[in-house]
Amino acid sequence: MQLTEGIAERVRLLCDENGITVNRLLTSCGINTSLITDLNKGRVPSAEKILKIAEHFGVTTDYLIGNYVAPIQVPEALSEVQVAFHRGEFEDLTQDEVDKLAEYAKFIKAQRDEK
Repeated sequence: MQLTEGIAERVRLLCDENGITVNRLLTSCGINTSLITDLNKGRVPSAEKILKIAEHFGVTTDYLIGNYVAPIQVPEALSEVQVAFHRGEFEDLTQDEVDKLAEYAKFIKAQRDEK
């Protein structure tokens, strides 16, 4: 499987899982819909486009290019630290560990709100 086929397949899968079309995804990310044609012609998208798509879905760029089998879903409670995930600072965390981070973040926010 070529790199572009892997990216295209993962993008379609994420769109299906989130109930949106690829065109809608690209439009909401500010990416020209010609990316679909580029992928079909075997062109690799720019790192910027891959990053925008990864950020949209809360997955790593490594997942999009095929370095991981399953994406790590970054919970909404951790949206502020998504950049750290994209920098690779948390690449070795399991989904269970990411979920625990989200629980801890919610706990801290709840304590702050009680004050």
